[in-house]
Amino acid sequence: VVGPVSVALLAQAVAVLIDDAISRRPRVKIAFNVAQYTVTVMAAHTAYSPVANEPVFGPYNIFDDNPLELGGPLVAAFVFLLVNQALVSTVVSLASEQQIRTVFVQDLRFQAMTAGVLSILAPVAALVVQAQPLMLPMLIAPVAAVYNSARLAVAMGRQASHDALTGLANRELFRERAVKA
Repeated sequence: VVGPVSVALLAQAVAVLIDDAISRRPRVKIAFNVAQYTVTVMAAHTAYSPVANEPVFGPYNIFDDNPLELGGPLVAAFVFLLVNQALVSTVVSLASEQQIRTVFVQDLRFQAMTAGVLSILAPVAALVVQAQPLMLPMLIAPVAAVYNSARLAVAMGRQASHDALTGLANRELFRERAVKA
């Protein structure tokens, strides 16, 4: 939101590398994740720039807490969500031989919940960085809580509609789909 896009790209790449290393993901997945977030952050920043009347490759900018300036971060969050979801859905659908649309819609609820709350926190983080940069780590706990809550809600929804042993759809999901059809 406030810094040069190079700083955002570097921060995202470092965060992904650390998370993927801790999770012991294969190098191919690590490379994909870094590339995916690089493309996603660049797309979001490119969408943000004209709305916020800022250059795409500009210097650090002071974030004004004027409500009219929240359009840029909201557009960026929406683009981030869609581009990230499209990239991941494409790879998952190719690997699982499912339709891209099906994969895209299945994970969209989780991603939208997470991205929505994080989008609301982005201007808060920008103001914290400007006022007291050393306070920024204090936002880690709420961000982690948002992510874990959304992940848990999606997992519980899946658990209610799928057999725990086989992972296949249960009678309740069959009934819902039959009624819908």
